[in-house]
Amino acid sequence: MTQPMHGRHRQLGPLQKVLAAIGSVILVIVALVLGQLLIDLSPDTDTSHAPFLIAGKPGDNVDVRTFDVKLISARYASVVKSSGIDHDSSGVWVILKIRVTARAEAMLIGYAALVDKSGRTYLASDRVKQTLVSSARTLQPGIPVEGEVAFEIPRDAVAGATVRFARKSGDHRMDAMANIELPGGYELDPAAATLAPSRVVKP
Repeated sequence: MTQPMHGRHRQLGPLQKVLAAIGSVILVIVALVLGQLLIDLSPDTDTSHAPFLIAGKPGDNVDVRTFDVKLISARYASVVKSSGIDHDSSGVWVILKIRVTARAEAMLIGYAALVDKSGRTYLASDRVKQTLVSSARTLQPGIPVEGEVAFEIPRDAVAGATVRFARKSGDHRMDAMANIELPGGYELDPAAATLAPSRVVKP
């Protein structure tokens, strides 16, 4: 009687070796594809930490958690007069009249920027004296304040642009931010524009 053999492995034939190698390669490829798919589906850090944009249109009262903001009107000029000096532009001055109201505590509007449809960002201009944003005025809870904000941008950036406001001047990760559409169309004022001073208004 033939005794069973222990401790030995059955030898694979040439075809079986080829099939085993192909199977190993396929498993590696599948693992790589699945890994890349998981990477593609997972949001990157910039996306997951991006500010929360709260959309609005002119006339909307946009709730940005710590304050409300309303875009009242827009005007456009080639020259802005500030502190007795004319500041001309090869682009266009966008002057936005807004109303802001702090909600629960005194605060500043630290960030104001125009973003065009290509994603380019233009901060509120530091060439002129801002009276409301860029930490220019402290807002008291429940007291609405109106004023104007000036931006200097290329003429081709006006169409489709939005204006954004946030409490903090920097580090907007996971921060609330108003994102308000500009009124459609614009005409340049031939006269030099002057920013209206900020003022308290009735609620």
